[in-house]
Amino acid sequence: MATKIAGETYRGEAVTLPLSQDGQVSVYVWPCRILNVNGHGMGGPTIGVDVGNEEVIRYDCHDTPGHWHKGGYDKLGRPGNSHTDFPEGLVRVADQVEWALSQIKDNGSELLKIAEYDDAAG
Repeated sequence: MATKIAGETYRGEAVTLPLSQDGQVSVYVWPCRILNVNGHGMGGPTIGVDVGNEEVIRYDCHDTPGHWHKGGYDKLGRPGNSHTDFPEGLVRVADQVEWALSQIKDNGSELLKIAEYDDAAG
């Protein structure tokens, strides 16, 4: 589940669904995460993949500057260690959500391997 950082506000209820038969790999969607970055408010949905109780992959669909985290969000210790910009031109929340969900569906196993969660990658 999304690692909460001081100063962030979460609205709505998260939805979590299992991706593996044993439920250890799951995807969640938090409908609205609101944060303050350098004095500017931004927000939108946050989508992530957890293995056990660790957040591994996270997509922060926050319009501009939306971004995502790969390589093991919790394991790498701080958000900046896993921060990756969305591909160029992907600036609308709806497009970021669509891209994030397709990445999980089409490349989820590879992304888990990159984060060194080989067992979870299947």
